[in-house]
Amino acid sequence: MKVRVNVSTPQITLDKVFQGANTEEIVRAMQSEAATHVPFLLRKMVTGLPPIQFVREVVRRYNDTMVKQLPPPSSCDDFIQMGVSEGFVTIVEK
Repeated sequence: MKVRVNVSTPQITLDKVFQGANTEEIVRAMQSEAATHVPFLLRKMVTGLPPIQFVREVVRRYNDTMVKQLPPPSSCDDFIQMGVSEGFVTIVEK
């Protein structure tokens, strides 16, 4: 599976294709990339989160930035579908 993430907020600008066998692998790749955009002392925290906690934090910050009230995702699949609905994720290949 391949997805393209294209998001621009005051905290991060990201336009990249991520690939994995499933959505959890894709989220882990997103997590690794996100860690490169945070201060050094926060990188360990970002990479140490379980994928579900990471996507919930992403949605929480997205809600704050975009003034939305999206529910926390219940899975990595749910997060990818939410991203597609919101327009910041495009499924390139299933």
